[in-house]
Amino acid sequence: LVYINRQAQSYFNALCTAVNMWTKRSFVTVAFVLCYFWLSFVYSAPNSLENDPREMNEVNYDAPASEEIFCTTEKCKAVASEITKFRDLSVNPCEDFYGYVCGSFINSSEIPEDKVAIDQFGLIADDLEKNLKLTFEEMINESSHSPFDMVRRLYDNCMDQCQIEEVGLQDIKNLLKKMGEWPVISETWSSVDFNLQQSMSRLRRAGFNGDFFMTFFVNIDRKKTENYILELDQPALGLVPEYLNEGFHHPDVRAYLDYMIKVAIAFGADNVTAKQEMKEVLKLEMRLASIIVPPEDRRNGSQLYHKMTIEQLTQNYPDFAWIEYMNSYFDPEDDDEIMTSEEIVVVVPEYFRKLMPILKKSSKIALANYVMWRCVDSVVRYLNDDLVKIRQEFDRVIVGQKEDLPRWKKCVRLVTNRLESAVGSLYVKHFFNPESKSEAHDMMDNIVSQFSNIIDHIDWMDNTTKKIAKDKVKAIKFIIGYPPELLEIDSLTKLYDGLEITGGSLLKNLLNITNYKIHSNFKNLKRSAKDNIWMMYGNTAEVNAFYDPLTNTIFFPAGILQGIFFHKDHPKYINYGAVGYVIGHEITHGFDDEGRQFDLMGNLFNWWDPKTEKNFIKRTKCIIKQYGSIKVPELGLKINGVLTQGENIADNGGIKQAYQAYQHWVHDNKPEKKLASLEYSPNQLFWIQAARVWCSKERDEYLKQTVLTDVHSPSKYRVNVAMSNMKEFSQDWNCPLGSKMHPKKTCSVW
Repeated sequence: LVYINRQAQSYFNALCTAVNMWTKRSFVTVAFVLCYFWLSFVYSAPNSLENDPREMNEVNYDAPASEEIFCTTEKCKAVASEITKFRDLSVNPCEDFYGYVCGSFINSSEIPEDKVAIDQFGLIADDLEKNLKLTFEEMINESSHSPFDMVRRLYDNCMDQCQIEEVGLQDIKNLLKKMGEWPVISETWSSVDFNLQQSMSRLRRAGFNGDFFMTFFVNIDRKKTENYILELDQPALGLVPEYLNEGFHHPDVRAYLDYMIKVAIAFGADNVTAKQEMKEVLKLEMRLASIIVPPEDRRNGSQLYHKMTIEQLTQNYPDFAWIEYMNSYFDPEDDDEIMTSEEIVVVVPEYFRKLMPILKKSSKIALANYVMWRCVDSVVRYLNDDLVKIRQEFDRVIVGQKEDLPRWKKCVRLVTNRLESAVGSLYVKHFFNPESKSEAHDMMDNIVSQFSNIIDHIDWMDNTTKKIAKDKVKAIKFIIGYPPELLEIDSLTKLYDGLEITGGSLLKNLLNITNYKIHSNFKNLKRSAKDNIWMMYGNTAEVNAFYDPLTNTIFFPAGILQGIFFHKDHPKYINYGAVGYVIGHEITHGFDDEGRQFDLMGNLFNWWDPKTEKNFIKRTKCIIKQYGSIKVPELGLKINGVLTQGENIADNGGIKQAYQAYQHWVHDNKPEKKLASLEYSPNQLFWIQAARVWCSKERDEYLKQTVLTDVHSPSKYRVNVAMSNMKEFSQDWNCPLGSKMHPKKTCSVW
């Protein structure tokens, strides 16, 4: 994973040429005129203290554009223009390369009112969503049950604001009453009739996630990846635990309570009751936050794998009706039930050990209000306008988003997130250029080869561990653009078998989809994990990339193979600097602090020689300390070096692989032309493009949440720290030793 969506951070468990290439690097000037030979020599001169990189690389608009040395295609002109618009020549690239490359973009960009940030991923996603909007609107609305008809019906259903306002809150009120009533708005609720497990089971069967106090799902068995197995884990909460643990004095916690109270009042609660009871709900959620195992303590796979039978689970935690709760996840039409002999992996036993006393000591009314609140909160964005405005007030405080999304954009995202494969198929058919697939595949082969070469030249690994590592690299599977099954209508139709989307209630359709997804997930328990893997990679309309350690697979959705990241007509230094960097990043995830714990088949297995493993840990500690010492000046907060180590290792490994792969391409082909009007060498343009993909501007509220909770470092440090760790960067930019981009002490894992 290279990017967290700025609007809704989706949780994804993402658990990289040779050294002698640099000694063989030839100058590209042999075939060019003497003047160009001199310029290229200056650009590649090592660490001169006399030359100011800012002066050396300023544009010379008076210089004649020789056809022999400049690329003058429309694509090259467009890239050159964008680089010029983004950069800030007042910044010294050897002191702050990110500021040099992105400064003008940051200074001139205004974050739209409905966004928390503006960045390159989001700008491409904006265009992608506009294309999907047009596609949805041009589709013929038929009454069939084909996947594409479901897409159109759900989109129309979401866009029908009049119908949503007309229904108001009646649908969800009726549903909650049927499920046992929400105490804060009910005059007839009685604790005598309340049973927590029964209430959770009813709400789960009605179409809510059921992840109030825990998450329960079917996953690939991490120690036997040909099989599926049940997993039980701690839940995600309504507000990040870091905030909840600070108590009521934290402004975001107060905003959360205010949000809860306003929603309850909108549903019909009186002010006094809403304030009293929702405060008790928040106290309960704070107690849950206090026992949540933080993500930085969840990086050791072996410590997150505790296999037992359901019978043993019941013996360990006897104060909960496990069987009744778990059976609510299965499709009732299949007559499947959990047996006490069924095996389950309990991810964090200490959470459940502490959870049981909390549930036992909490009042029934607090428990009932809490589960009902979590249900309402999960759908509040799709209720009437009054509720949407209440949610928007909360979002303004938490992440700084000043306005709600336009209705069409909200509906495009809703449909894309709920019917990923159907939308993904439409996107590929209408917008993906098949030529991009072969071009990207060639790049991936080159970058994989360079990583194997890097492993060969590492001096801290023993030969046996090197061989296993190289075997794992060779075994990585790539899905570029889309899986082939996505374009097979029979496979797609079978995927959505049993799902019904009507033209009526949007709430009912959303609950139907949740039930369908959960039932589909639990059907996997009787299947081989090697079957239908393609279903995991249906969301092609996404600007991101992913590595899955359990299948040793890298997925590059069609959505990222465009724009600033990739075009078949871009110079190679542009493509390698952008998507090449991302490819290397994802490869490295297989060998970061989490990915290295899995073998080439995806099994959780320690294949490391003890001494080599000790050397690896020493190097990761360098990365942790390096990033962890950085204080983000806008916030006064330090980056969490432990939490971000996997992504930081991937960034450092990724940029190194991409650079060496580009050098290898030049070696096997020929030096490339520079961009017209820009006196940068191809190597320098590689670095510029690698930095440019991270140019972004965030609201302070969102940046704070990112620093506290995101596994990625802020963009500025993803660029500056990773590049300052590369000696090739300081050579290409003539940075003196001791400058910020050429520090005396650097860190390197891969």
